[in-house]
Amino acid sequence: MDDARFFALINEERQRQDEKYGKRHHPLVVWLTILTEEVGELAREILACSFPGAKCSLNALEKEAIQIAAVAKALWEQLQEPKKWI
Repeated sequence: MDDARFFALINEERQRQDEKYGKRHHPLVVWLTILTEEVGELAREILACSFPGAKCSLNALEKEAIQIAAVAKALWEQLQEPKKWI
């Protein structure tokens, strides 16, 4: 996958998040909680791939990785707005 496709997937996920939840402005600790939850979902998928005979889904791994990047992008977007991150 090239960088353009990777960033397109992140932007698609960001759009989906905004459509589902609206624009969100959270305290930094809430962003940490959301991001940690997403990392936990990726960890679950990685563990599913780590045992012999376990069901491993490349699609699920990719989806969770993109969701992490999209949440990080949402946090970054908020940090670009003066006083919105305090």
